[in-house]
Amino acid sequence: MTQTPHEPDTGELSQFQNPQGSEEPGVGSPAPPAMAGVGGAAAPDLPAAPAAEPTEVPAAGPHPAVISAGNHDKGTRLPASLVPARWWTGAVAGAGAYVATLVVALLLTLLAVVGLAATGSSDSIDVPSNPLVSNSDLPSPWSILFQFAAQLPALGMLGSLSGAVSIDAGMFGSVQATIGITMVPLALTAISVVALFWGSRLAERLAPSSGRLQRWAQAVVGGIAFSLLLNVIATAASIKITASEHAAINLNAGNFASIFVAFIVALLVGIAARTERRDQKTVSGRVAYLRSLLRDAVLAATVHLGAFVVIAVPVVVAVVGVKAGWAAFLSFPLWAPTAGLLLFGMGHLAAFGRSAEGSLGGGLGSSSQSAYGYAVAGLDDFGIPAWAGGLLVVLALLAMCAAATCWYLRRGAQSPSNPLSWVYLPVVFLITGTFVTWLGSVSASGHAGSLASGSAGIGLAWWTPFLMLAWGGATDAASRFLAPKLAPVLPAALVAFVQKYPSALHDTGFQVQAGTPAANLSQARAQAQGHGEAPVATPVDPARAATALPRDPGNPEPPAPVVVPRPPMSKKAKRSLALVGGAIALVAVLAIGATVAVNVVRGSHGPDKAVSGFLDAVVAGDAARAMEIGDPSIPNDQRGLLSNAIYAKAAKRVDSYSIVSTTVDGDGATVRAELRQNGTKVPLTFSLVKKNPGFLDPHWCLQNVPMGSVAVAVPGQADSVTVNGVDVKVGNSGTSDSGVLRLPAFPGSYTVGLPASSKYLSADPVTVDARLGEQAPSMPATLETRPNEAFGKEVQAQVNSMLTTCEKSTDIRPEGCPFSRYTSGKVRNVVWKVATRPTVTAASYGEGTWYLSTDKAGAATVSFERDSSYGFGTPKWEKDSESDISIQVSGKVALDGETLTVSFAN
Repeated sequence: MTQTPHEPDTGELSQFQNPQGSEEPGVGSPAPPAMAGVGGAAAPDLPAAPAAEPTEVPAAGPHPAVISAGNHDKGTRLPASLVPARWWTGAVAGAGAYVATLVVALLLTLLAVVGLAATGSSDSIDVPSNPLVSNSDLPSPWSILFQFAAQLPALGMLGSLSGAVSIDAGMFGSVQATIGITMVPLALTAISVVALFWGSRLAERLAPSSGRLQRWAQAVVGGIAFSLLLNVIATAASIKITASEHAAINLNAGNFASIFVAFIVALLVGIAARTERRDQKTVSGRVAYLRSLLRDAVLAATVHLGAFVVIAVPVVVAVVGVKAGWAAFLSFPLWAPTAGLLLFGMGHLAAFGRSAEGSLGGGLGSSSQSAYGYAVAGLDDFGIPAWAGGLLVVLALLAMCAAATCWYLRRGAQSPSNPLSWVYLPVVFLITGTFVTWLGSVSASGHAGSLASGSAGIGLAWWTPFLMLAWGGATDAASRFLAPKLAPVLPAALVAFVQKYPSALHDTGFQVQAGTPAANLSQARAQAQGHGEAPVATPVDPARAATALPRDPGNPEPPAPVVVPRPPMSKKAKRSLALVGGAIALVAVLAIGATVAVNVVRGSHGPDKAVSGFLDAVVAGDAARAMEIGDPSIPNDQRGLLSNAIYAKAAKRVDSYSIVSTTVDGDGATVRAELRQNGTKVPLTFSLVKKNPGFLDPHWCLQNVPMGSVAVAVPGQADSVTVNGVDVKVGNSGTSDSGVLRLPAFPGSYTVGLPASSKYLSADPVTVDARLGEQAPSMPATLETRPNEAFGKEVQAQVNSMLTTCEKSTDIRPEGCPFSRYTSGKVRNVVWKVATRPTVTAASYGEGTWYLSTDKAGAATVSFERDSSYGFGTPKWEKDSESDISIQVSGKVALDGETLTVSFAN
């Protein structure tokens, strides 16, 4: 080919284009060269086909681009096919694709939040100032709805949800930490690709490009627009959460990875969407063969992966939905594709597990741990029993058969004599395993400056790609030995669909139209070896034609699509085939149905369900039901507060709860839950064991249920108290020697007081709170009792009764009386009179006894006769008297039930 000195590098058409800008050759354009036939013979004249990108120009004439008006200086003008005025269509395609992706992300996030609401989560946090979300106190999932949705497209482009955490540690200052969470929502990745493809395809059809450079330029503009919008909006809509007045979180998924990947994905998808099959450059020989080989190998790997996940994902969604409720079911588009990749790896005997590592600053220490297991051996920590792991392996084998048959139908019977023929498919499987391992992992990391750092993740083991390499070799072997026996039983329409676009031929000394029927390939092979006549090629699109390189003597047969033999079948054979096929289908349906049914039934009796039943009863205030499900092993004499009559009236009970995680270890299980009580979160861990397990019901039973307790200091004089209006006897084993009543209780607020029937005492009620898993404080609340009016009257009455008795005494010094008269000598005719009765008060000093004291002294008078002879001679009796003798009363007041006793100390 000759070129003029000013001939540009592109093969774009300029003035030879038609007025509409299509790539049809214009008047005077060179005609396409005649297509070569088999063995170099001239092919029959074919109708002229549109040539998207002419690669050769007749040597006698100038290159079309040189004839462009004014294009005399190669470096001063854009190629004629570039039309910047139309690049806006690429920007619109990229922006439209992002808007469509964001709308889908919003819908998926909305479904997930609805699922959380249906599950009963009612978390509430303060929403900070954000231009895209109103600043108000909303439930946390709703408050960050748009913020979270804006991060999903960036995460789908391999971004990492990372940012800063600020913690005010008071006297220790402020702690700044960075965190990162990596998880690829593959559904959003797929939505982005689909939106980019159809947006670019529609833009290309509405405003066709003038050539290849224009298509590339449009794709570049679309990639820039898509990546720019995706990352700018993700950054502007950062998830900003004020967890408390001392902690704030700011996260977004826009980073270098999402910028680069979003641009590259949009660029490649845009180019593919804008390049129709008629526009694809025709290649031949080894390049055509390798390209079609890559396409066929990728198709076989895709069939292998697709056949597995299209069965595994619906089953896992159904099982997890039943176990975890609406939250898991409605959010499945966000997690199910990743779960499908993980199950795909486990079904191919890859190890699955978790790893974590962390370190403390200042050389205080570091630790790391990892735990991996195999599904075929059972992964109880993740709810995968061994039999389910076995089914995953069976599904992997079935997927391998499907991929092997596809590879056989596309590539034909590979020659065993060529060792390289065993390499292609395993290499593609190796690459597939690498992507599955990478995209199926979930990880998180944190770094708090010099204080601490750590990371954790779950996923497939690093050696998974090498396992897939082996599976690729097994698939290739199955395509040679098993697929030829499976292909004849496939429907003809399915075989025709798989072989719709023939593969390029290679390692032959001839060339054949790609549209040549497979039945004529044997004749083509014969002609390549000098036998027979060339097949007549039917006119097809030149983009689908492929020529070959000189034949390789080591592999004389071309790997052409096979012709599947279909011998006529008798009615009996057809009937047998239908019965066998129906039986296989029935067994498959029953196996899948049984798997789902068993998981549904077992899931309804899982350890989390036992905990949920207990917590449901606690939320409803049904203490009897809660005690029945989780018997806390409490002595009967300490169950005074564990009754419906008391707990149903408790305030500040548990409002809601959520199951955080479930870990099964053999016959034991641990369930972590988070309770919401009076606006605060209460983490709680439950232990369970199996008791008399059955096939469908393991009979999980709660063990050592964490209970709360209350403590109230009650004066010793009270033999009973009221709790939420119900009488509770005091003096059982729940009361200590110091008079503190400690009893187990369900979470809530309890009002403790004295019974209304208390005759002599009264007290202001006190309120005590109980939380599950927390003991009552060491300093209990005190029920401050005080004497009531009846108490005072009864004490005064007993004082008066004592004084009345003392008045009857004829002793000048009455025993046990608060008055007396000293006199020397003998006395007779003693008469006491209480002129004024004293008033008394009783006071308690905390030990449960009241001490009597005189509030106002009384007065007494006495008259008597005394012997003034003092024992000398005849007695001389003289009258004597005394008044205003002070009466002071003291003593103790004791209560025994409803009996009040005053003990005088005079």
